[in-house]
Amino acid sequence: MKQHIEEFLVQHQGQADSISVTHILDETQYYQARKGTADPYSIGTTEGFFLEVQTDGVKVYGGAPSAQQLPALFETLQARAKALKPHQLIDFSNQNLPQTSGHYQSAKSCAETLSPRAIQDALCEYSHTLLNGGLFASDASCFQIHRESFSMHSSGAVITQTMDASALHLSATAEKDGETQTRSNGFKSLQVPIEHQFQDAKDACVRIREQALELINAENCPNTTLDLVLAPDQLYLQVHESIGHPLELDRILGDERNYAGFSFINLEDIGTLTYGSPLLNVTFDPSAASEMASYGFDDTGLKAEPLHIIKDGQLVRALGGSDSQYRCDVPGVACARQTAWNRAPIDRMANLNIEPGSSTFDEIIASIENGIYMETNRSWSIDDYRRKFQFGAEYARLIKNGKLGAVVKNPNYRGTTLPFWHSLSHVGNADTKKPWGTLWCGKGEPNQVVRVGHAVPVCAFRGVEVFGGAA
Repeated sequence: MKQHIEEFLVQHQGQADSISVTHILDETQYYQARKGTADPYSIGTTEGFFLEVQTDGVKVYGGAPSAQQLPALFETLQARAKALKPHQLIDFSNQNLPQTSGHYQSAKSCAETLSPRAIQDALCEYSHTLLNGGLFASDASCFQIHRESFSMHSSGAVITQTMDASALHLSATAEKDGETQTRSNGFKSLQVPIEHQFQDAKDACVRIREQALELINAENCPNTTLDLVLAPDQLYLQVHESIGHPLELDRILGDERNYAGFSFINLEDIGTLTYGSPLLNVTFDPSAASEMASYGFDDTGLKAEPLHIIKDGQLVRALGGSDSQYRCDVPGVACARQTAWNRAPIDRMANLNIEPGSSTFDEIIASIENGIYMETNRSWSIDDYRRKFQFGAEYARLIKNGKLGAVVKNPNYRGTTLPFWHSLSHVGNADTKKPWGTLWCGKGEPNQVVRVGHAVPVCAFRGVEVFGGAA
């Protein structure tokens, strides 16, 4: 494969201003057990080549399932570039080309990868444990994900990356008088082998089962205004939806308005807007060990580095890769990523994290006279401009006079993005910060689904509207 790419670049040297070729191999395994019985597992593989050509300032791209098809694809792209030249909106002639070579590989556990039978046996055990105590249903499922990419550029840059990730879902459903309540682990997703996720799964099953039973007998969440404390497995999605997506630079430029939506952020806000309270510090960090979207280089060859997106509440840069930065001359990050070999890199979140503060969990709870603590996302809704939102959680406890109190079910909260982040009153310390992530962040036409990571601490917000019932 490497030899094919090298030969192709040599053969086509000088025929375009720049040429890059990337080979991508993706392998995904999925396993599931319900009520103690394993379902058949599935394994899927995709493999191909992504070719990007820049000619006379016009950038074009395409995919080929085999190296033998690259020459024909190159000719097609050259013809496309020529046809597009009279309609060119952006001249990429002066864009800096990738110059850095390197290698990235996921951090791995010391244990050997488990066999399919061992994974199925473990999931059967977990789903059986979740069902104990008269519960209505249980589910234990997992993904194992492997990606290899090799990229060469006519500038001389050579990049290899290998990523191994996993996601574990555990859930139990209780039923009473026709009502059901489901408690889960939130589908925890990390860039680690699955055996790492299994280490504390048994204890998690017991906790999930017991909390499902608590919920089915609990009172409904009240409809009122309370101080709100969010656990990492709820807060990560709040960051994703109300910070990550509105700060994607291609979205700000209008590229996504027909599908994923627009943003309330304007270009002039970058570097000037106060996004939240001075306690809010958000970093883009693809170097974070074991987070779901860790990598060394984005899919355009831009070297990844940790950078502040929001510092002390101030918006300092956008989530825009090299193309978007070139288009509007604002600071961005190495975030252009592609879901597969037959899709182009576009601006995506990677690991978007809230940096820890100084408060312990007990100190946060003790600071609240009348509030509510919520865990694990259940539902969400946010408008196309990412202004107004509402989120539902699986599990909540009321806070009275600085102490955790009764469990309540069907907890939800709503708000508006900037006032919500301005109400941030406490940020948990490093002990409260947990890595989370998602397998499914959708964007782009044709659609692209990528993996995203978020590591966040427990945080508290003043005066948030909460309500009961299904969101």
